[in-house]
Amino acid sequence: MDVSLLPSEIAEAQSAFPAALAACADLDALNRLKGAYTGREASHAARMMDLLKAAPKEQKRDLGAAINAVKNAWDEAIKARQLELAAAKKAATWDPTLTPPMPPKGALHPLDRLMGRMTEAFRPLGYHIEEGPEIETAANNFDGLNIPEDHPARGSSDTFYLAAHPELLLRTHTSPVQVRVLARYGAKGADGVSLLEKKGGLRFLAPGRVYRKDEIDPTHSPMFHQIEGMLVGKGIGLHHLKGTLSYAMRALFGPDTKARFRPSYFPFVEPGCEMDVSCPLCAGKGCRVCKGSGWVEILGAGLIHPAVLSHAGIDAKVWSGFAFGMGVERTAMMVSQTPDLRLFFENDQRFLAAMGGLD
Repeated sequence: MDVSLLPSEIAEAQSAFPAALAACADLDALNRLKGAYTGREASHAARMMDLLKAAPKEQKRDLGAAINAVKNAWDEAIKARQLELAAAKKAATWDPTLTPPMPPKGALHPLDRLMGRMTEAFRPLGYHIEEGPEIETAANNFDGLNIPEDHPARGSSDTFYLAAHPELLLRTHTSPVQVRVLARYGAKGADGVSLLEKKGGLRFLAPGRVYRKDEIDPTHSPMFHQIEGMLVGKGIGLHHLKGTLSYAMRALFGPDTKARFRPSYFPFVEPGCEMDVSCPLCAGKGCRVCKGSGWVEILGAGLIHPAVLSHAGIDAKVWSGFAFGMGVERTAMMVSQTPDLRLFFENDQRFLAAMGGLD
């Protein structure tokens, strides 16, 4: 490189460059130096290009070669210094005695965690888990639950039927599990004694996905989750239902949780009721979630309809029981104050990580 071809101010910058480069102690300082020397505007490189444009035609070739050589030298030196500083920074922060960083671990979805928490509330009462298929027959989904032929829920506008197998459908609730379990317990064995008689009763929970033809909006989804429960024994009445559910809600929402029951109708129970709990967010004082009432609806329940027991071959004059069901998403939205159900299914890691309160 023939420095004598460079204008004096560029030659001075070239002479000062090595010391300025060596003085860069970190990447921020190096970036400032890079801007001052090779940046597109107000830099020594930009000044050199202005001088080249103004130079006489006979000097442009030699001056241009000298300027390119200077600029390339600056670029290479800056890149080399950048590698040196990055290596020094890594060496300064790396401690070989420390445990290497671990990648983020997977975790259960908040709805799965909440379902686990909800089922655990009933564990001390002796409830176990039963499961059933998500593709069901109309007999299990409707007939065995005393749902009449003309009930709107049987229509194709509410229920997903399989086109290739019209007798099959996506279950609209987890109640078909009750039908299957009752049939299993009510069937007579080779000794003429049913499993229900041998065990003296049954109690179980049935958590899982269910499907209905709902439009997707902030409070509805064609797929959601439910937890159903059932207890069958002798002499079971409403006082057993109230005591069981009140205990479970205190275990789920806190020892100060209050409960109240309102009459309601469901085809598979008689009498039927709905259960409210004191709002777990405001402790019953009134807030946006409970609309100022201090109460939130949490589940539907009732004593098992004799027709449901008889359908399973169980003598309703000897055995009785109660059943209940609650929505997982509804509970999750209430506890977490989530305004839009769709957030639980969009897999936004920030939202899912913020749902620690559902554990």
